[in-house]
Amino acid sequence: NNFNGLNWQTFRTGDIIDIKGLKIIPFHVDHSVPGAYGFIIYTSAGPVVYTGDFRRHGPLSNMTEEFLNEIKTHNTILTKGETDKQQKDLISEGIKVLICDGTKIHKGIVESEQLVEENLEKLFAKNPFDFILVKYDRIDWDRFRTFSLMAKKYGWKYIITEMDAYFYYILNRKAIYESMREPNILKDDHIYILKRGTVRYKWQEKIRQILYKKGKSDRILDYRDLGSLGGKFFVYITYLTKILMKNLDFSRRGLFISSSIDPYSEEFFENTHTIRKELEPYGIPAYRVQASGHATPHDIINLIEEIKPKFLIPIHTEHSKYFGKIFQGSDIKVVLPSKYQPIEF
Repeated sequence: NNFNGLNWQTFRTGDIIDIKGLKIIPFHVDHSVPGAYGFIIYTSAGPVVYTGDFRRHGPLSNMTEEFLNEIKTHNTILTKGETDKQQKDLISEGIKVLICDGTKIHKGIVESEQLVEENLEKLFAKNPFDFILVKYDRIDWDRFRTFSLMAKKYGWKYIITEMDAYFYYILNRKAIYESMREPNILKDDHIYILKRGTVRYKWQEKIRQILYKKGKSDRILDYRDLGSLGGKFFVYITYLTKILMKNLDFSRRGLFISSSIDPYSEEFFENTHTIRKELEPYGIPAYRVQASGHATPHDIINLIEEIKPKFLIPIHTEHSKYFGKIFQGSDIKVVLPSKYQPIEF
C-alpha cells in the first residue's frame, strides 16, 4: 500500500487529542488484534463513549477493565486536561451516548485463549499427525503466540511466510506489553520463514537482510524444502496456494486447524469450508479451535449496565434489534442507526 503524503498522528492510552476544541481520550481495550482502542469523546452535550472492538475474556482483559474505570472516573481529562465548570457539570451527569460493539450479542460461548491452549495440549498429548496446517487471521497476535509456543514446547517447527515474519518483527520492536515480546522472530529458533522467489518489495529485502545479519539464514526455507522436512512442523496459512500444495508431502499424515476470529457479517464468510474441501482428497481432517476476539452477550450487557449511558447505539453487528429487546423497559434508550441517516439527540 502507498500511504505517501499522509500526515500520521500516533497516540497512546491516556493522551488527550484535541480536534478543534473537541477533546478525545484514547484508551486500550483487549481484543484479538493488537492496538485496539476505545475512545471517550468530550462534547458540548456530554461525554460520548465508543468501545471499539473489545472483549473481557482475553489474556489482556485487564485493559478493558481499565477502560471501564476511565469511563467511570474520567481521571485523564480531570487531571491532565483543562476542564471548565460547564464541562465538569456535563461529566457529572454521566455518559450521554455509548456506541457499542455488538458483534456477538446474539450468541456466545464461554471461552478464553487459555481454553484454546488447553485444547491444543489435549491434541498433542496423543498426536498421530506429522504436520499441521493452521489458519487464523494474521493480525491475531494471541493466536500466533499460542500456536507458536505450543510448537516450541513440543519441539516442532513453526513455519510462516516472509510477510508474516516482517509483520511480527515490527510488533516485537514496538512492543509495549510483555505479551507482545514473545514469540520473538529473531530469538526463537523454532520459527522458520518461507521465502518465495526473488525480492520484489523493500520489506522483503529488509527481513531477509535482518535474518542474514543475525546469523539466522538457516531458518529461511524454500517451498521445495517442505517435502524433505519429514514431520513435526506447523505451516501457517490463510489459503491453500498452488506452490504449497505442490511441495507438501501428502504421503504423511496431515491435519488442518481453523482458528480464525469470527466475522461480524455473513458477507465476510471466511474460506475455511473451501480449504476443508480442497484437503479432503488427501485425507486431512479438520479441527476448529478458537476463542473469539469479541465480547460475549453477558459481557456486553454487563458493560453497558455498568456505564449506564442515556443513549445506546449498537454497531458492528447484524443483530442490533437484540439490544432493543434486552434493554426494553430500562432507562437506557436504544437508538438503532440507519444507513446514511444522521442521529440527533
